[in-house]
Amino acid sequence: MVLSLKCLRPLGPPLLSCCPAGEDGKSRLQQTQEEVEQVKDIMLDNMEKANERSGKLNDLEQQAEDLLEKSKVFEKTTRTLKQQKEISNKNKCGGRTHHFGTCHRCYCKSCNIA
Repeated sequence: MVLSLKCLRPLGPPLLSCCPAGEDGKSRLQQTQEEVEQVKDIMLDNMEKANERSGKLNDLEQQAEDLLEKSKVFEKTTRTLKQQKEISNKNKCGGRTHHFGTCHRCYCKSCNIA
């Protein structure tokens, strides 16, 4: 369907009357305006959801940074404790070093430290 040039006038009652009506009695312009409103509502909803996701991603990023910092503190603490334990065992066994690991253990027969 081709619209005549007289339909390009400013919006108002004369414009609505010049455009042919569709199946449901609404003019083609009214139908198009309703479709535009629906698309606009969908786009606004999508933008709102994107903003929510952005906020959640920022929260996750902050939590990840906090967890990384805590893991560094934990690693340093465990390293310090391991060194203290090795020094303690060395002092208990007359200067012999005891190794504690997942693949082997050294046993000291003189002081029964495992």
